[in-house]
Amino acid sequence: MTDFDPNGVGIANGNIFGFPCTEEDADIVIIPIPWDATASYGKGTSNGPKIILDASTQLDFFHP
Repeated sequence: MTDFDPNGVGIANGNIFGFPCTEEDADIVIIPIPWDATASYGKGTSNGPKIILDASTQLDFFHP
């Protein structure tokens, strides 16, 4: 991740937070699994992983 600028703009590249790394280079891999089976009150929880991934590029990193 030598190319990563924590103060830069988040890039929607399909990675969480827009991190510039590949699956092969990653130390951990987050697998988003959409699941609606346990929601007895309605549907839509299966959209959660995609929404989290989409919103993750909007977060700002701060390290004093």
